[in-house]
Amino acid sequence: MAGTEYTLRVVNKSTNFVDMCMYQEDPNLGVPNAMSLAWFSKPAYPSTTVVFKWTIDYSFVWSETGQLLPGVYFDASQTWPADPSIVKTGTAETPGNQIGFSQPSRGAYTFTSTPTNNAQVGSLYIKEDGTIPLKQASVGIGMSGAGTFAVQSQPNLNLTFTPHPKYYLAAGSFAQGEVLDIGSITNPVNIQFPPGIFSRTATLSAENKWSVDNTSSVNASDHRDDIIALREKMTFSRVNPTGQYTDVRVTPIQGGPGDLTNGTGTYSNGIFSAGMFGSRDLPRVGDFYNITGYEGGELREFSAARCTHSGPTSDFKV
Repeated sequence: MAGTEYTLRVVNKSTNFVDMCMYQEDPNLGVPNAMSLAWFSKPAYPSTTVVFKWTIDYSFVWSETGQLLPGVYFDASQTWPADPSIVKTGTAETPGNQIGFSQPSRGAYTFTSTPTNNAQVGSLYIKEDGTIPLKQASVGIGMSGAGTFAVQSQPNLNLTFTPHPKYYLAAGSFAQGEVLDIGSITNPVNIQFPPGIFSRTATLSAENKWSVDNTSSVNASDHRDDIIALREKMTFSRVNPTGQYTDVRVTPIQGGPGDLTNGTGTYSNGIFSAGMFGSRDLPRVGDFYNITGYEGGELREFSAARCTHSGPTSDFKV
């Protein structure tokens, strides 16, 4: 039932030790008084990264919480698979979109394979029978093995969850499964996944502000920063001379296009011009390249040179 895996990397660049908490909101869930749970939570020291991974596979959950209030912990005592796209009763092993909730023996709750009349695709149904006492247990739904929403259970009540959740991230003091007071959470950030994007990175800055970007963009930026720092620290035992170079080799540091062998080049005023590049393998402006070539019979090296012009003859700032 599990599908595409989603990943959120959370980078703590603040000066605080915090719990990074993911939770969901759904104003149109369809169940009055349903409360959001701390879906995932991990502690993070300054300068560390935590990672959350999940798939959109639903479940039914219940917990003997007592009265359901913010700060109470929802520790699921039973979890059944759920699938809003399958209109049938579920079991402990087989997902469906309809189940029952009962207390057959005093103090002993359980899910049951109980149908709901007129069930529809897109919703999850829990039919609570007359054995359920007031303010003793809570039922709800989860995703990827952890509870996301819960509501106080009541006797003879039919619940219809219609999930289309929004993901949120917050930093503070949280524990997984904690019932949240959404209104008291400060500075949460909405985590969205555009079409075709399945990995994102959220960064909490030293000013305690959030930024969210695609993970691939963040990795490329971090790698580029490392290369720039390396160039700034490099010292050369000799100065590469101005002039003509032969047997020039250009190699992309970050992968990608712009690989040249047996080329020619010239070096002057901090710019190395090399060619001839094939029309389908031109270097990429802004990317970094290592360049070698012979001048005066000696092999010379230009490390971490940045492409400033791309063409059959391309320019690199060294």
